[in-house]
Amino acid sequence: GWSGEADALVRRGATIVGSRPFTAREDYRRAIALYQRARSIDDRDAGLAAGEARAQAGLQDFREAT
Repeated sequence: GWSGEADALVRRGATIVGSRPFTAREDYRRAIALYQRARSIDDRDAGLAAGEARAQAGLQDFREAT
């Protein structure tokens, strides 16, 4: 589902951020969109909010991550 794809993108972003920062940022942005789509269906799933926060942190957007 959407959250599984988002999780994979966050993991890949964290792995490649040093060598391919632009691709990593795109992965994080896409992951955020997928987490938000999943949260529109089930807004009570804390794992979705946590995943979105990890993606925001990957973008260095710590204000949004909290």
